[in-house]
Amino acid sequence: MADAVMRARQVIFEVAQSMGLAASFMPQIKPGHANGMHIHHSLHDFNRERETGVLEPLLFDASEPHHLSALATRWIAGLYHHLPASVSLLCPSINSFRRLRDFSAAPTRQGWGLDHKSAPLRVLSPTPAAARIEHRVGSSDLNPYLALSAIIASGLCGLDADLELPPPMQHTGWGQAPGASDLPSDMVLASQALANDQTLQQYLGKENAEYWLKARRHEWLSFQEQGNQSTSVTPTLWEFERGFAKL
Repeated sequence: MADAVMRARQVIFEVAQSMGLAASFMPQIKPGHANGMHIHHSLHDFNRERETGVLEPLLFDASEPHHLSALATRWIAGLYHHLPASVSLLCPSINSFRRLRDFSAAPTRQGWGLDHKSAPLRVLSPTPAAARIEHRVGSSDLNPYLALSAIIASGLCGLDADLELPPPMQHTGWGQAPGASDLPSDMVLASQALANDQTLQQYLGKENAEYWLKARRHEWLSFQEQGNQSTSVTPTLWEFERGFAKL
């Protein structure tokens, strides 16, 4: 899937260029709704499938609350607890965070919900085949390989540590007073969350995580050297130059 994303980007870029146009995958080009990359995923037992010829979904259990299996609950708990740290990999640029604003259809609070579109983790379990998790944090300029790594690593943390899953969100995730449940709102806060999450770093590979954090520091300093403001609603020229750079 990550390969397919990269191929699609390359084709769009080259076709636009051949027409005298420019394509960009910037999350926020102008004020208003932005561009995300939501990642849907599910879990299946492929060993069992090879034996029986029948695909066996692992997230669904009709006898459990919300039709979520015990394994699903632990997996979602991992995604939930390591959500702040994973933001750094899912929102890699300065421009990524311009998208994370209340009432902009992007998630801003830590939580999960049942078919809840203001939650960062939208869980759907209507049938065994359709049971899945929509991870809604990612921005359109993410690296799909790193984004999938962050999601899988977080889920595995939940399976191995048997983390507790809090109740699902019942209210909208937007328009609330600032609090501890806020997701990181800029690159510095996201980097700090990842730096503080030693468990997720271990699953990602310590050297990989450290290299990524150094790269984010360099990105932030390069942005600041131009005298830019990350709180501005409008992207800066520095961001446009990077957002429309050649692939």
